[in-house]
Amino acid sequence: MPSRRRLLRLGSAALAALAGCSGRSGTDPTGTDSPTATPSPTGDTTPTVRGLAFGEPGPDGVAPTDTTVQSSVRHLQSTDHNGIIAGDAWYLFATVETDGGGPDPADFRLQTPTATYEPFALGQEHRRRQIAYVNGDAYEPSRPGWLLFAVPYDDDPERAWLTLDRTEWTLPESTLERLRTEPPAFDLRDVEPPESPPADEPFDVTLRVGNDGTTGTFRAAFNYTAPLYYPRGVAAAVGAGATRDIPVTVDIHTSGTGSEPGDTVAANVVSAGGHGEWSVTLS
Repeated sequence: MPSRRRLLRLGSAALAALAGCSGRSGTDPTGTDSPTATPSPTGDTTPTVRGLAFGEPGPDGVAPTDTTVQSSVRHLQSTDHNGIIAGDAWYLFATVETDGGGPDPADFRLQTPTATYEPFALGQEHRRRQIAYVNGDAYEPSRPGWLLFAVPYDDDPERAWLTLDRTEWTLPESTLERLRTEPPAFDLRDVEPPESPPADEPFDVTLRVGNDGTTGTFRAAFNYTAPLYYPRGVAAAVGAGATRDIPVTVDIHTSGTGSEPGDTVAANVVSAGGHGEWSVTLS
């Protein structure tokens, strides 16, 4: 039986799944880069902000140690299905370490000169809802991990800092440069499985991906539907203005049932540039 493939396009509404959940909670009322001590009508002063270098320990031994900026995020929607979040924002992972018994994730903010962003997708409640992001563990007071923020592409911050109470850590310049960069613009143009691969060997399915934006990492997931339900992530760099064929090795049929001639191997493909599906009959 010949293979079949079908390519579906994502509408902008589907890709902007988190556009309304970016965490923006307001703007800086002073218009300055950071708050300062200001005399009150009674002559008192507000507490002075404590500025720390990125990585320097603050309250309760809390220290942000690393950042990753992505144009999309692969996440676990259920035990056998991955999703891809992509929208009009950069997704900033800030790794936070603590000595234990640290602050709640909701106590942190990411601030720019024009806006303040709250973290999202954190804590046990989200794990119960099976929205655990595939990028290590989320930060919790009892253990280190990441905080996730969405910074809209149009923010273009000259400066950004992570805040906790009256403490702030300025983000590294390399992180700011990424937040100011034009994003990639991926297009999943084709999904090409082999016609009739052998039942006892791995085979490649090729994703043809275009990028009409800047260089970035294309993320996708193969959500297998045969011989069993199982998710598998895909990540590959695609240059600015380039088209790249990305081979994905399929070996799910070689490690269990579903490896006899005549059996089917199939998957849905979800990505930051569109959706597709493929199916082959083993020979």
